[in-house]
Amino acid sequence: MSITTTLRGMMTRVALLASLFGPGNMLSAQELRTVPLPGCGFDEGHQQRMRLDPLYRQRVEAFNAAARHAAPGEDRGALTYTVPVVVHVMDIGTAATAISDEQIRAGIERLNENWRKVAGTQGDGTGVDMGIQFALAVRDPQGNCTSGITRRDMTFSATYVANGVMHNGAVGMPDAELKSYDNWDPTRYYNIWLVGEIDNGGPVAGYAYFASSHGSSIDGTILLTGYMPGSNVLSHELGHAFNLYHTFEGDVNGTTCPPNGDCTSDGDHVCDIPPHIRPSACNPTGTNACDGGSLNSLHLFNYMNYTTCTDNMFTADQRTRAQLAMTSERASFLASNGNMSLVPPGAPQLDFRASASVLCGTGQSVTMEDVSSCLPNTYLADAEFPGISFAWTLTNGIFTYNSTFRRPTFIVNGTGVYNATLTVTTSLGTYTRTENGIVVVAGTPVAACTPTSSNECNCAQTVNNVVFGSISNATSTGTNVAYTDFTCTRNTVVASGGTYPLAVSIRAGGSAAEVLNGYIDWNNNGVFEDPSERVIQGSTPANSSTTVNANVTVPGGAVTNTLLRMRMYGEAGTFTSAERTCGAAFFVGDVEDYGVYVSSNVAGVSIAASPGSTITYGTNVTFTPTPVNGGASPVYTWFRNGINVGNGATYQSNNLMPGTTIRCEMASNMANVLSSPALSNTITMTVTGPPLTEFSGTPVALCAGGTVTYTDASLLSPTSWSWSFPGGTPSTSTAQNPVITYNTPGTYNVTLVASNANGTGTTMTKTGYINVFAAPVAACTHTRTSAPGSGIGITNVTVNTIDNNTVYDGAAMNNYTCAQTTGLQINTTYAISITGGTFNNQWFRAYIDYNNNGVFTDTGEQVFAPANAMGTVSGNFTTPSSPTLNTLLRMRVISDFVNTTPGPCTNLQYGQSEDYGIYFIPPNCTPPTATATATCANASQYNVGVNISSMGSAGSITIEVDNDAGGPNGYVAMLTVAAPGNYGPYGPYATGSPVNVRLVHNVNALCNLNFNGVVGNCDGPGGLCAYSSSGATNILDNQTVTNTITVPPNGGQTLTDLNVYVNITHTYTSDLRLTLQSPSGTSVALINTGVCGSNDNMTVEFDQQAASTIGTVCPMTGIFAIPSASLASFNGQAIQGTWTLSVQDVAGGDEGTINSWCLIPALSAPAVQVSPKVFLEGPYSTANGLMSDAMRSAALVPNAQPYTGLGYGFTGSPGAGGTLGGGVLAVTGSNAIVDWVIVELRSTATPTTVVASCAALVQRDGDVVALDGTSPVSIAVASGAYHVAIRHRNHLGVMTQNGVALSNTPSTVDFTSVATSTYGTNARKSMAGAFPAQALWAGDVTFNGQVKYTGGGNDRDPVLTTVGSATPGNTVNAYSTRDVNLNGQVKYTGSSNDRDPILLNVGSATPNNIRSAQLP
Repeated sequence: MSITTTLRGMMTRVALLASLFGPGNMLSAQELRTVPLPGCGFDEGHQQRMRLDPLYRQRVEAFNAAARHAAPGEDRGALTYTVPVVVHVMDIGTAATAISDEQIRAGIERLNENWRKVAGTQGDGTGVDMGIQFALAVRDPQGNCTSGITRRDMTFSATYVANGVMHNGAVGMPDAELKSYDNWDPTRYYNIWLVGEIDNGGPVAGYAYFASSHGSSIDGTILLTGYMPGSNVLSHELGHAFNLYHTFEGDVNGTTCPPNGDCTSDGDHVCDIPPHIRPSACNPTGTNACDGGSLNSLHLFNYMNYTTCTDNMFTADQRTRAQLAMTSERASFLASNGNMSLVPPGAPQLDFRASASVLCGTGQSVTMEDVSSCLPNTYLADAEFPGISFAWTLTNGIFTYNSTFRRPTFIVNGTGVYNATLTVTTSLGTYTRTENGIVVVAGTPVAACTPTSSNECNCAQTVNNVVFGSISNATSTGTNVAYTDFTCTRNTVVASGGTYPLAVSIRAGGSAAEVLNGYIDWNNNGVFEDPSERVIQGSTPANSSTTVNANVTVPGGAVTNTLLRMRMYGEAGTFTSAERTCGAAFFVGDVEDYGVYVSSNVAGVSIAASPGSTITYGTNVTFTPTPVNGGASPVYTWFRNGINVGNGATYQSNNLMPGTTIRCEMASNMANVLSSPALSNTITMTVTGPPLTEFSGTPVALCAGGTVTYTDASLLSPTSWSWSFPGGTPSTSTAQNPVITYNTPGTYNVTLVASNANGTGTTMTKTGYINVFAAPVAACTHTRTSAPGSGIGITNVTVNTIDNNTVYDGAAMNNYTCAQTTGLQINTTYAISITGGTFNNQWFRAYIDYNNNGVFTDTGEQVFAPANAMGTVSGNFTTPSSPTLNTLLRMRVISDFVNTTPGPCTNLQYGQSEDYGIYFIPPNCTPPTATATATCANASQYNVGVNISSMGSAGSITIEVDNDAGGPNGYVAMLTVAAPGNYGPYGPYATGSPVNVRLVHNVNALCNLNFNGVVGNCDGPGGLCAYSSSGATNILDNQTVTNTITVPPNGGQTLTDLNVYVNITHTYTSDLRLTLQSPSGTSVALINTGVCGSNDNMTVEFDQQAASTIGTVCPMTGIFAIPSASLASFNGQAIQGTWTLSVQDVAGGDEGTINSWCLIPALSAPAVQVSPKVFLEGPYSTANGLMSDAMRSAALVPNAQPYTGLGYGFTGSPGAGGTLGGGVLAVTGSNAIVDWVIVELRSTATPTTVVASCAALVQRDGDVVALDGTSPVSIAVASGAYHVAIRHRNHLGVMTQNGVALSNTPSTVDFTSVATSTYGTNARKSMAGAFPAQALWAGDVTFNGQVKYTGGGNDRDPVLTTVGSATPGNTVNAYSTRDVNLNGQVKYTGSSNDRDPILLNVGSATPNNIRSAQLP
């Protein structure tokens, strides 16, 4: 094969003197330097795996055995196997890794031309169609649309930037590390990594492994970026990936003929390629000494050979091996086996291009090439996929051409400007795109002289890629062709007076420097005039490559509406005027002509930023387009960092960061417009401003004398730091990442203010951040009688934030009390797991010295005693209600072989113990003060009200009632309150039956206040009064009098029914008219006409549901309904406030008194409703604006909330909630349930206080809903303002910056929007893409409010522990906090792993950073 030299150059055999290239000093062909022959890295890697990896070796041997008896491969035609690939560009920001998506697609196209032996291409040799093709994936591992191309900024690694990837050398980033940064599931995608160097510029262009590596983290191809377009290296490496050896396999590095006793098992294991030594020259007419004289042509042109010939063939036997590998070891790549990687998951973004912008007269052909995203494509003429259809229209208004092919070719018979429309139909819908002026039919360009060359060879003195306007043409990097005329096949349209970038890639082999000179014949006279028509000039030294860039401004005098000729001259050495005018032959020339069409009807657009592209962070920037030939209503599409972000007339953002890029595409609707849609300039933002201060410390709990390492995490490039450490030594610091010693036990604040040249940044103070303890009291010791062995011991302990990996054969006793600590809440349940050996049963025990007396045998101090087992044992324990506080306590974990008796101080045989530090968060307990009062609800029932006069030390109190006369055993939460007041009434309860009332302190159950045996006895009208008048009012003749009742605040409860009791003394009741007015102003007439004549007095309860109407029974004593109005008019109104009873006496002669009256309400359950919206980073896709449905689809989402098991204590009602109904998790689409979350309402006065919290569900579209799967979240608290917070089991929580007014009407709190202000700094992650959003930071695996990649208690190691530290490539399917991306799998390596998001969110260049939840 023609594996060309690396970008850095190599293996030059003879240096040529520059003077030899002067005029008259031409070298003979014998002195040319043909392309050097670097090796492929397959041999070294494959041989190493054969030595070190028994499974790889076994698979290779089994495959080779099967291949010896395999049926011949076949030309599969439409049934060609298609392999999904993903290309990862590992970018270092230089030319070495500079490659466009277009060039990558061109590389895939060339790969398929070679493997499919496409007629008319360089792959159309004498070999066979392999029946295998490759397509960039359209569905990513999260189920979102993808281009199949990823880009990773690798500049954080100085080693990689300087030396590339290390394969078989001594320096560079290890192969495994490089692949770990981007590695999609190797059972569903073939991964290709494009790099800048291999082995520090060593003699390797790429390497791959056999299909025996399928599914492993090493599988895939590493390729130098420069070889992706315009070379056959990828075709060669993919041959290895499908189990093809080098054709010269076994030649001992070119020193001997390969063995050939059995062609199916010797050499390259195929029989239609003769054994041969790797060639040193391209000599196809020569003979092969290894088999008695066969022609060299039988192997020289094979893609799996090393040769200076042009590779163009695979053989039939190679196809047999490759197709066997496809259907056996790599069968999981196939869609027929359920692989969805090439099945579009969403609507495509249509895009296409014409093979030529200008046709040279009628009767010429143009090919329309679909390059849409989210549609699979091999870029071949027969690139068809099931379920996807295409319809093309090409028209100039007179001539119209149609086709249903994917890549149609039209013969155009009419002149003029042509527009193209593509309609694509998939299973998801039908989509259409029109591009105006995509093809112009013009005349043939004026002829120019034809260059000649003295040497056409594989000398790597080449012009190999030209990018100008719509021209993007990659040609061979190794083969020199004297002259190629692309004017009628590769051309572009430009606007008169416009300026366009021109980029030309050139390469110099060993013969000389390569010199570039480019011209455009603006005056169309067939002569390239120097210097007036020269548009680009440059060079590169021998054995190097470069891209020469220039900006070309079209002169106003350029000939328009005619195809002009653009010529690129490439020469080895000196370029002369005689060569330019074709008066002399080139030494090693490579000359290419292209077409340029100048028009005044070209669509164009430029954008400007206001107030500018250099801003202070937080500035709202508006990007405004200026169209050229846009028509009456141009349509704009905006791209942020290459991602579609909308179609508005402008684009605005206030969260731009340094380096953010903005551009737009304009589609014109002007008649006869050319080149629409048009692309704008790209604006790159420069963002400055004072820093956004943030920091973390580790550890945050320690023993006196210990140190805390602080890490600055401030944004916007701080240059100075001012730290304050009360209680620390030193107490202040100006270092960026100081280390502080704490010598005295206590709780301490930490403050940082970061600054830079733009000013002083925000102040970040973390209150009570550091807890310093005295060391725990001493405890018993033990011995170990035998040396550790057979894995018996402890290798991991996980409790709350402790997740400590150790070795089983360490010390018998291990004291981590001051190094591994965690804080617990009282009366709370926590999960615990201990990992031991996997070969023998062990007993495991865990103890906590709750009373701090140095003994573990007190009641309740054994917290975990599982059955004997191997591996990991897990369980739960509940902390007591009154442990020792403000003290570091000792937790002992101990294990041994089952021969010994379990105990905290047992002398062990093989095992070991580990001690950890436990402390309890102080409850700060003072009970509330309150009274509980019974009031009648109706004739046979009563209510209970609670008057709280003091909150004590509680931040919130939950009122609970138990109506079980058997004792307080079934409390139900009624309301959570954050301030003193009158609350209730609650009920009704049966008259005479006792109830129990409990006020639950939000921190410590010891501070609860209980009222047991509250009893109410009620009968008759008015027997159930809840709110009564306080005094009598005289009724005077011919006057109206009033009496009022003021109902105190009661948690925002509203009326569902209202009765009114009135007791009036009067000698002629027919004179009276009664009206009741609510606090909101609603009036209802109780009596509006004379009733009961001369009867005296009334003792009446007005009840709309009563059987009798008022006035039907006289005298008026009893319960009656109102005839003319309804008390239901008050339903839904708040009862709180002043109610007014008006009594009018309409006649003289009789007077009376309002003795008393009262309200008898039925009230709604007090609650506020909130509708939060939040995205979780792990499952969120900016491609479709939804979170992944993977966990629910895999039936992994549990029916009950997971947070109690993680140590979270819910406050108030509905709290933890119940289990989900059967239909909740059956919902699909955007309302499908993603996971459980916690909704917290926090006090605006003290945001650290959680007034109430509850479990809720989050849907794919971000809506947080109640446990019925649809309703807003209702929480039993009084109406008012609260901070709203959302927490998740492995994402950092977030809280509103300000209080949100909540009531029984749902309030929306949209955490996905940047417009919603949040507490703290950088509390959410900005997700860029087609659907940009704010999301919760992923990676808090330990649910401790921090994302941490290294050090004690980090979030990375639990992922490894879950899959198995000895088997990091394993995948565990589970509902787990370790599943950071929430796809239902825990993975430590490979694509979609759960380790990388943790690193990225602390900063891949600063892995020791800690990102903390912005919650007070």
